[in-house]
Amino acid sequence: HEIGSAGGINSNGSFRDIKVKRNGKTTKSLDLYDLFTRADTSSISSLRSGDAILVSASNKQVRVIGAVNNPAIYEFVEGESAEDIISYAGGASNLSQNGLFFISRHRDKTNNKYTISSKDEEDPIKLLTKDNIFLPYTSFKSDDLSISPDNSFITKPINISGGIKNPGDYYLEQDETLSS
Repeated sequence: HEIGSAGGINSNGSFRDIKVKRNGKTTKSLDLYDLFTRADTSSISSLRSGDAILVSASNKQVRVIGAVNNPAIYEFVEGESAEDIISYAGGASNLSQNGLFFISRHRDKTNNKYTISSKDEEDPIKLLTKDNIFLPYTSFKSDDLSISPDNSFITKPINISGGIKNPGDYYLEQDETLSS
């Protein structure tokens, strides 16, 4: 409630690292994903007069797109896997290819990208900031306008600008049109 009274967490704020401070010492650390995904309220406690809430900056985010129930940008913490993040995204939709996913990643500080396939990896894939996780649809088809050169990942968003409420980059789902 108090965070909402302050306008909510902005786009740079962390949902995973919120601290409650009392007399200069951290008394509680909160991960709101526990509340959002598991309805776990055990870490929430009452505040006292003089307490401070510190919302840390979020610096570990990945985009989840494709055949997933809630495509969005998700924050991860050290040790979480792509499977964990897909779970936060509501899991694979019934249109997905049985748990198959791809991760598109920038190579070092260049703009070159490469793709990791979950079918090629035995161990959980360590996530990096700005990774893109793509779950292909069962009807997934190659399309040179929206699929990477190796035909495994949607890489180019559609930019919508002008007199609209929410300008920006949007990823189209397989077989989706601008009017759908």
